[in-house]
Amino acid sequence: HITGAGGISGEGAPTPHHHHTTTPMSKLHKAIRDLIAHTSAHEPTVTSEEITEGWADTVSRALSVARRNRRRYTAAAAIGAAAVVGALLWLTIPSGTGLLSTGREIELYALRTPASFTDGEGSSVKLLMAGGTEMLIDSPEALIDHDASGSLVIDHDSVAAPAVAEQAPSDAPVYNQVIVPYGRRSRLTMADGTRMWLNSGSRVVYPAAFASDSREIYLEGEAYLEVARDTSRPFTVKTSSMNIRVTGTRFNVFAYPGEARHEVALVQGGVTVRGSSAGECRLTPGHAVSSTAGGDLGSARRADVTSRISWVTNTLIYDDEPLQGVFERLRLYYGKQFVMDAGLDHIHITGKLDMPGSLESILESIAFSVPVTFEHAGGDTIRVHSLK
Repeated sequence: HITGAGGISGEGAPTPHHHHTTTPMSKLHKAIRDLIAHTSAHEPTVTSEEITEGWADTVSRALSVARRNRRRYTAAAAIGAAAVVGALLWLTIPSGTGLLSTGREIELYALRTPASFTDGEGSSVKLLMAGGTEMLIDSPEALIDHDASGSLVIDHDSVAAPAVAEQAPSDAPVYNQVIVPYGRRSRLTMADGTRMWLNSGSRVVYPAAFASDSREIYLEGEAYLEVARDTSRPFTVKTSSMNIRVTGTRFNVFAYPGEARHEVALVQGGVTVRGSSAGECRLTPGHAVSSTAGGDLGSARRADVTSRISWVTNTLIYDDEPLQGVFERLRLYYGKQFVMDAGLDHIHITGKLDMPGSLESILESIAFSVPVTFEHAGGDTIRVHSLK
């Protein structure tokens, strides 16, 4: 909730004659109106590229407004403004514009329903059902299982959930979400039998029922997938930077928002990876491919896929890994910022690091093997000191 002098006046409200002040919120309001006007003017020929560009421009303007405001706008307020813009964008694009034929429905849905991972370690895994039901799962495993009949089982216990019929390609899809906070993990089984392990700080958006000719999900964060084979319905994992297309295979996707590098590593089968900006390649087992956050895809290369999926069994495997790299992973998984003393860059780690769930126990394991100590500096910052 944003408060402060100079809100948006309602229609017909009196305007002072001695001066006129343009408030940050009025600028945001104008940005929204401009976007709606642009959409209406281009209704017959609007393309997916125009939608994306319009979204990016409007969010940029919304965030710029928030930064300029000096009356304690918070990051949450900026995100809220962007979410409002996303909702308006979704609601004001007419069905005749070709949006529903672009194959980007799930991406737009993900944009207008941003997730928050700021609740901290120990929070519940959240299942948001298509009908609006929200379920909080506190168990260590957080097992979520759908089946083809529409039944839902959480941690081996049946949960009442309405059955959803198979969608025809022309139907407007409805989506579920699983949101995994920092310090937690979850395993999801979808109605087609595909299994997905979700790492900390991740979310997946997936249809309540897959279409009759395709299977699409949207991922933020990290997940290991074992895709049920169905050649008549290819399976696509969409991220902000890549599309990964398969029919049945096992692979890991690393695509945390804000990270400079995203990656797909293949364990079994075959996948086709396409960068959202440029590049396409076909992976074979034991290979990986990286993308920039902007969607420029690199070349396939040999990779140690075992170490990349070891997190599924609560283990991190390192081979001569710089200490900084270890803390970068822990930052993603636990939402903490690690600040290292100068002179620790030369330390490398080789071996296995057990991750039973508690960050404190992990730091104790590191301190047992490496000459460092840890100091909680307040907030989400942990300082790493050299043990002298």
